Amino acid sequence: MGRREPYPGQTLKLTIDKEVQRAAEETLDKVMEDLRNNPNQSYDAANTANATRGAAVVVDVRTGGILALVSRPGYDPNIFAVPGKLTTELYNKFFNPDLEDFAKKYIAARNLPVTVDELFPPLNKDTKSSGKVPRKDEYDIYPKPFFNYATSSFAPPGSTFKPLTAIAGLEEGVITPEETIYDNLIYTKHGYRGKSWNASSKGNLNVIEALAYSNNYYFFEVGDRLYQKGLDTLAKYAWKFGLGTDPNGKESPSTGIEIPENFGQVFNVQSEKNKASNIYMWNLYDELKTIKNVEGKNQGINIQINEDDSEDIKELKGNIQDIIRNEMRYSSVKDFSKKIEVLLKELVDKDSKLKEIKFTNGDISKAVNKINISVNGVKEEATRPGNVYNASIGQGSNYFTPLQLANFAAMIANGGTRYSLHLVDEYLDPDNNVIQKIKPEVIEKIDIKPENLKAVKEGMYAVTSYDEGTGSSYFKDFPIKTGGKTGSATFNEKIQEKVGRTSGGVYIGFAPYDNPEIAISVMVLDGAHGGYVLPVAKAVYESYFKEELKKQNYNFQFYKEK
Repeated sequence: MGRREPYPGQTLKLTIDKEVQRAAEETLDKVMEDLRNNPNQSYDAANTANATRGAAVVVDVRTGGILALVSRPGYDPNIFAVPGKLTTELYNKFFNPDLEDFAKKYIAARNLPVTVDELFPPLNKDTKSSGKVPRKDEYDIYPKPFFNYATSSFAPPGSTFKPLTAIAGLEEGVITPEETIYDNLIYTKHGYRGKSWNASSKGNLNVIEALAYSNNYYFFEVGDRLYQKGLDTLAKYAWKFGLGTDPNGKESPSTGIEIPENFGQVFNVQSEKNKASNIYMWNLYDELKTIKNVEGKNQGINIQINEDDSEDIKELKGNIQDIIRNEMRYSSVKDFSKKIEVLLKELVDKDSKLKEIKFTNGDISKAVNKINISVNGVKEEATRPGNVYNASIGQGSNYFTPLQLANFAAMIANGGTRYSLHLVDEYLDPDNNVIQKIKPEVIEKIDIKPENLKAVKEGMYAVTSYDEGTGSSYFKDFPIKTGGKTGSATFNEKIQEKVGRTSGGVYIGFAPYDNPEIAISVMVLDGAHGGYVLPVAKAVYESYFKEELKKQNYNFQFYKEK
């Protein structure tokens, strides 16, 4: 065998600014610690005891370069480089956590009305709940050090999505910058019932004021007007800003970053049908199995594939499932009812178990009717106006990563240019000579009317500068003008308190307001409100603009230079 002399490899120089990264890390740690230590400080009794997962992303709005990428909880990589540092305790924490023990302590500390199996169900339903068994983190409760919450964690954006709704409304002409909408507090169109978070009406609001006060009623109304123009009107604007992709399109669901990521989606009819069809199919399986004739005799048809089914039966059942699912999702099956009727008759004739039951045409008709009810249920579920209303305030089916939200904020800041986000700045040879310099790559340039962009940016400036602006507590007197938007992202209104969770705290922003250079997103799961994570954004601004702030004799609040 031959031998090759070792030689030095290339060096990657990242876009990360170490001081901005440090400022974001340290302040996010402090914010999350404070939320855990003071869990009931929220005006609405939200409990932040589980604020153990969070992220922050900072982007150069002129290039798409990532200046900071923070995920919490983190870990010390030196543990794996120094012999003896990876203790058995740490190994188990990282790679083999005892979710049953964690769940017991978690439930007891919060006095929750749930069992261990409800909170962390066994992966195998047949597994007895005794001893250490593999479990699923059903409600995203356990903090995972090796999971990148910045690039992969999905959460509703809450009110940080409202600038997108404003842009869509303005560009579609359903609102104007000057038009006002009266805040009636409770929104009740089409049987929907949504409310503003403020206790009393804000009166007549234009788009700038609605953003400043984060008024839900205003954005419900904008959502309704967009709904009148088409169920996916709002989604089409979100897709342009990298908040999801058209499920029927060809665009790759990615921000461009060089490391693995998840990519969230905005509410749209097709995705909603896809999701609803899975739920309705499982319910339909049970419905079909329990059909009874007029005498009360079971005349159920099992269209689920069983291990002991013959290959012919498996193929036939699979065909039936595919046709039903396609009709649920795409309404594309010609003569659907007739085709299903023929296939069901073929199934009950060929399946020896079903053949014994001796189905009548009436029994088959009952099954076809149940299938049609399920198909229509999916369509109704996906086309409800309330889906758009929820989406208009960043709730419902809207789920994005902090990385996507930072990119969104950057696009507002730079006027609509969507850059491919990247961590690599340069490739260097062993002598530190530049082999390749990464150039900014534009994915899309959105043509937004100047007056509409101006109104939305003014609304985001009002968030940080108006006395009642939801972000003014930390930025009103900051020497550098900023724009931003706070958000409270409900995890799951029906069950979040039962499982010890609460709304997430989210913030997006950019600075300087007049000539933006950087954009930021911050998210703390179970952090309650966007206002609670503002110190992270301020620390980032203090770090990035430190030289300019020093000239103004600014008293740094969070960033401490080393």
